[in-house]
Amino acid sequence: MGILPRMLRQGSGRMGKPGSFCHNPAAATHVVYGRAISMARLQQPPTFKGSAVSLAIFDLDNTLLSIDSDHAWGEFLLEQGAVDATAYREANERFMADYAAGTLDINAFLAVALKPLADNTPEQLAAWHQQFMAGKVEPHILPRAEELIARHRSQGDTLLIITATNRFITA
Repeated sequence: MGILPRMLRQGSGRMGKPGSFCHNPAAATHVVYGRAISMARLQQPPTFKGSAVSLAIFDLDNTLLSIDSDHAWGEFLLEQGAVDATAYREANERFMADYAAGTLDINAFLAVALKPLADNTPEQLAAWHQQFMAGKVEPHILPRAEELIARHRSQGDTLLIITATNRFITA
């Protein structure tokens, strides 16, 4: 199961502190293109077709997770020997720095990041995905994030997780 479906499935029901979304403030402030927005109780919820909707919107990387899942996937591919170690590591680090600086060339990034998906069989990709989720993503799900998601779910809020990470990694 991918990270987004896992984060949105029925939780443990543990309650988080109101207004909290992450037990690691440094990780939360590391998000470049916008912080996670927790709308636990909007004072005036948006109205769609005549009905009020309470939303809880979360960013995935460095907010619900203590890692950047795109960058971690690149590191995982390096560990598996699936990519050229020197070139891919340099590109992965450069893209992460460019992302943090707000200067990422998305086309250049995608050309490198999606190439291993095109170059390997679906069976190999499925095996890697399972290993990646179990070994690299699951351990980095922040407990406070799960608690906050559970609280919003119990309040009947509509949950939304946003990410720029590709669908292969998150689905």
